[in-house]
Amino acid sequence: MIKGQDIFSYNREQAKGDTHNLLKVLINEHGISVEEAANRVSTLCKQSIDAFVRNRKLLPSWGGSVDHDVEKYVEGLSSWIIGILYWSFKTERYFGKDQALIKAAGRVRLLTSTEWKEHSKDDKRVKYN
Repeated sequence: MIKGQDIFSYNREQAKGDTHNLLKVLINEHGISVEEAANRVSTLCKQSIDAFVRNRKLLPSWGGSVDHDVEKYVEGLSSWIIGILYWSFKTERYFGKDQALIKAAGRVRLLTSTEWKEHSKDDKRVKYN
């Protein structure tokens, strides 16, 4: 699910000049557009989720309390996956006050570094060099 976070965080990271993002790596390594990189990462995320769903059905039985504990653990993983998605659009961390519009449209206008600084000026966690 970290791959999906790189889609959400790309805008702020590219505006800050951060290169520690899977989209940026794909863009640099393959000479592709941001949109193509996001599509590739989306495909990887979907493949991971599909594998999780498939493998969940293949879990063996260990009996009794072990099965119950494993089911609770796997359910927690499932909640973590969906929780990341919900949280990413409920918080202003990635999309500012436009999160509902961005979620509905499925598009993000990339910020310049100047716009990012203005956008983030009230965020005490943001540090500028």
